[in-house]
Amino acid sequence: MRPARRSSLRRPSPEASSREWALYEVRRAAEEGAYTNRLADADELPPGMRRRTTELVQGALRWRRYWDFVLERWARRPDRLEPAIRAMLWIALYELRFSRAPAPVVVHAWVEIARRHRHEGAAALLNALLRRATREPVWPEPDTADPVQRLGIRYSYPDWIVSGWLQAYGLVRTEALLRWGNERPRYAVRLNPRRISSWEELGLSKMDGERIRPEPVSDLERTFWVHALQPLRGALQEGRLAVQDPAAAAVVRILDPRPGERVLDLCAAPGGKTLLMAEYMRDQGQIWALDAHPGRLEELKQNVARHGTPIVRPIQADGRCWGAEEPFDRVLVDAPCTGLGVLAKRADLRWSRHPEDVPVLVALQRELLDNAARLVRPGGVLVYATCTLWPEENEAQVAAFLARHPDFELESASGRVPDAWVDASGYLYTFPPETGTDGMFAARLRRRS
Repeated sequence: MRPARRSSLRRPSPEASSREWALYEVRRAAEEGAYTNRLADADELPPGMRRRTTELVQGALRWRRYWDFVLERWARRPDRLEPAIRAMLWIALYELRFSRAPAPVVVHAWVEIARRHRHEGAAALLNALLRRATREPVWPEPDTADPVQRLGIRYSYPDWIVSGWLQAYGLVRTEALLRWGNERPRYAVRLNPRRISSWEELGLSKMDGERIRPEPVSDLERTFWVHALQPLRGALQEGRLAVQDPAAAAVVRILDPRPGERVLDLCAAPGGKTLLMAEYMRDQGQIWALDAHPGRLEELKQNVARHGTPIVRPIQADGRCWGAEEPFDRVLVDAPCTGLGVLAKRADLRWSRHPEDVPVLVALQRELLDNAARLVRPGGVLVYATCTLWPEENEAQVAAFLARHPDFELESASGRVPDAWVDASGYLYTFPPETGTDGMFAARLRRRS
């Protein structure tokens, strides 16, 4: 995890609009590599403004390659656009293409922001480009014959991701993945049975209920799909709810921890799977929850405390070399990965990941797995999981592990999760356009007695 750093950009004033806050966040992401899954100073914003700011930030960053392609067609010298002006145009183009805001309102608002933040020349440039966007009957499409570039520009992804997915999944499934990553995500929330027994106990207003539109998740108790998290903010902070995608919950179902067991979560923070393990174990037994980063471990501790989970023991340690006096009944390696299975929820991730990250992560995953192997008792279970759709980190990693550790064998996930989520090899492999979940991989490995 990258350490937090103070932004060199000027923060908006308290009375700033959602557009100005979005400009600040987009620039932080594009120029400083900041994460966008949590808005900076989000608590300062009223709920409606926070929601609108988030939409603008995610839309601008998700489509940034396509916006740059548009600007190459429409601007006289696109290579000379200042970063601040380019960020304004990304957000404004998103509004004009995808939002319900009237075009004249969008154009006027961004021209005024450019005038306040920059100078008259910048305002005139934005005015000309945005007015052209409102006049064009058809937005430009890439005309290259190269399928990688064509899909990368059309759906706004880096070429290396498109190329890798084409090799792994073919054209039809890759295009479905690219479309999925640009859709507005939905979230799954789970009731904490220690704090609440039914959805009605949340006491939501009719307006919040209509905005959230809760739908029970099939095959998962106390879990609901929701279309907005903001109205649930209080319940989440109080530990009455936890955000957890059904595919992530499926990893714990495959691990299948039992009451009274010794369980190890080797890469635990922020703790979503750890908390669900404790529920499966009915708070009987022990869970060692490791994370190497002190900030992430603190987040894990806070989640454990707010959810009232007494059997979890948070430990700051490097999972590649940590040891224990006694082996464990079950070990989960929810490994750091490229995260390409959660791109719909993380608009910045497709741009912050790079092809050179893959071998580094594969090496880290290998070290975590090798250490985990010696921590599993004979007859015990090891589950390896990622939230990526990159074969080198998934089935290839498991195959290499089994070659190094002949005392382990692969067990199918069938019977523990929906059949459609299990591939021919017995791996959990959720493909978002088909499952409606995040993209998740998991392998259940048994150490021979």
